[in-house]
Amino acid sequence: MQPALESRNRLAERSLLVLLAAVLILVSAIAGEPAATCSQAQSWTRWETALHSSKAYRNPCRDVTLRVTCTGPAGQVQHAYGFWDGGDTFRIRCAFPTPGLWHWRTECSDPANTGLHAQTGTVNVTPYRGDNPLYRHGFLRLSDNRRYLCHADGTPFLWMGDTAWVGPMKSTEADWETYLADRVSKHFTVIQIGPAPWWAGKRDATGNLPFLGEDIGQPNPAFWQTYERKVQEANERGLFVLMVGVMEPTTRYPAAADACLFARQIVARLYGNFIAFSPSFDSGYRELGNAVGEAIRDATHVHLITEHPGTTTGKPVNTIAEAYFDQSYLDFAGDQTGHNGGNRELCARQANAWNLHLYRREPPKPVINLEAMYDTEGQTAFNALGARSLGWRSWLSGTKGYTYGTDLYQ
Repeated sequence: MQPALESRNRLAERSLLVLLAAVLILVSAIAGEPAATCSQAQSWTRWETALHSSKAYRNPCRDVTLRVTCTGPAGQVQHAYGFWDGGDTFRIRCAFPTPGLWHWRTECSDPANTGLHAQTGTVNVTPYRGDNPLYRHGFLRLSDNRRYLCHADGTPFLWMGDTAWVGPMKSTEADWETYLADRVSKHFTVIQIGPAPWWAGKRDATGNLPFLGEDIGQPNPAFWQTYERKVQEANERGLFVLMVGVMEPTTRYPAAADACLFARQIVARLYGNFIAFSPSFDSGYRELGNAVGEAIRDATHVHLITEHPGTTTGKPVNTIAEAYFDQSYLDFAGDQTGHNGGNRELCARQANAWNLHLYRREPPKPVINLEAMYDTEGQTAFNALGARSLGWRSWLSGTKGYTYGTDLYQ
């Protein structure tokens, strides 16, 4: 009897939500607003809708800005940007934290664009009922004591990372599926990726360039559609993603305005995904990292931000990570205790001392060693035993996460 009662209750709940959506659409029509659309989603899964610009722009990424506000059944509010996805198509994305009827409304910097400005819709969000731990527990956040990472519902999250780096760019679809299956079978929970660095080549595995033109002012939709699909596939396997190098998607240290524009576009594209962002990738402390960190924070308040620093070999602390620590946009402290030319004693000392110093900083932030010694299967000075030993040293010195690096996509 109990399962049947629960089934009837769920049916009644869905019927009520559909009725409320119809009422909202009717009210919008009476008020003379654009007709609202109603769609379906499950909580914490990626939702999107496409809009079509009524005007053409020379560079849709630079020339027009699209924002969206999503309001939940209990008054929750999420703000995000939309992004250009080729032709006249713009998209907005979200992952709704709670079931119920959510309402969205757009605002365009060009109010005369009737396809983008003041568009509205509703989303009937139902509970997620699958077994993916990400969708079951929600986006990552800081624990109440700010010492470790947990899911939205408070479930602790174990950061056990792997360095895929340019995997989304250089892998075929079949290779990527094999890679994800392997990492899941080995109980990794995070993969770390970069965008499209010059050292990986100019094109992805299908021949697409990451940007249209010579600079980074207009992302190529074909490249980033393939890229985002691989991020989505990782999430669907239960793997969280860290994207590093947002401030330098191809070459080092572009103009701040271009880097911030790209940051806004990529965050909007991945807004519905389980992902964290790092402006830097093996860089020293730079104001560009702070500018892009602030741009990412402007684009999302529901995703975590860190910095992947370079290694200040031989110093008492990682001065780069220390310099970033107090930035307001920084949610957790990323460390790189480093390879140090294969000097195992130095690797060990820094894994102990650097992480412990960050752990003792106030106010506390979770510390994660994002890169130490790679496992190169003995092809260089590094091997599995060294990588594991640095993991243990990191865990015992205050970190709440460790990334076991490999050269798979070097």
